[in-house]
Amino acid sequence: MPPPKLKLYKTEKPKPAKKPLTAGVSHTTTSSSSNLVSEMDSENMRQFELELAWCIQTLESSVGKLNGSQVQDALKTLKILKSSNQSMIKKRQLMRSSFGDYRAKMADEEKKMRLGKRQIQFSDQTTSKSFFVKRSMLSTIGKDKDFKFNFPSTTEQLIENLNLSDTNEASDTPKYNVRTAFAPTDNSFRFNFNVLEETKQ
Repeated sequence: MPPPKLKLYKTEKPKPAKKPLTAGVSHTTTSSSSNLVSEMDSENMRQFELELAWCIQTLESSVGKLNGSQVQDALKTLKILKSSNQSMIKKRQLMRSSFGDYRAKMADEEKKMRLGKRQIQFSDQTTSKSFFVKRSMLSTIGKDKDFKFNFPSTTEQLIENLNLSDTNEASDTPKYNVRTAFAPTDNSFRFNFNVLEETKQ
């Protein structure tokens, strides 16, 4: 059998493709699908940001509970997760390796929070109808304005009270004859101030 002939160039020009009659419809379908893709991307990005924030918060709260080498690993992971230069894929891998199934853990935590919200009850504050009564100035004018503590008014009464307390103490304690001898002083020390009297001229 002879070898096949080789064709180096096509001799025929390609014919342009026929435009379909529903060109406008396909264009709108393409734009709506691109909008759908962009909405999906924005929803995925929002979900990723939420998951990333949860992982960062969980790591930051657990740093105080870990030992030395685990703290260093956690801080390194935190640095990578907070970095804007790292790719989403690398961050997802780190989140998966650090937390395992972090999406299930997030769902469990959200479920617990919902149950906790059901147990919290809010009640309206009861309004207390308290009021303050102020005495009029006219009712206090006739009375004594000074406040007194029932102290004895004179020193004589004070001395009598002290003497009574001394006699009570003296009767309770046994009497001892103790004499004290005071030596009189000659009071010879005096300031020597000589006041010169000026004579009138």
